Amino acid sequence: MKKEDIQHLANLSRLHLEESEMQEYAEQFDEIVAYVDKIKEVSGGVDHDIQSYEIKNMLRDDVVKSYQNPEMIIAEAPSHQDNFVKVKKILN
Repeated sequence: MKKEDIQHLANLSRLHLEESEMQEYAEQFDEIVAYVDKIKEVSGGVDHDIQSYEIKNMLRDDVVKSYQNPEMIIAEAPSHQDNFVKVKKILN
């Protein structure tokens, strides 16, 4: 990656980079690109196009479950009031 490219990215990100930092980032970027190229080689050149996968809704149905004995659950709670379980306040 060229120094001008690093400077352009820094300007877009509103970062002030020294000359030494730009050189360091350019070297790191080249290492990252080389690593990505290695990963592509290992994958065997398989095209992982998102359109080749079937997209499914992975959400479950929202079902209200009824408990056999809600009084027992309330009785087991450390604190309860008016047939509700009391919990510690977590939001102000």
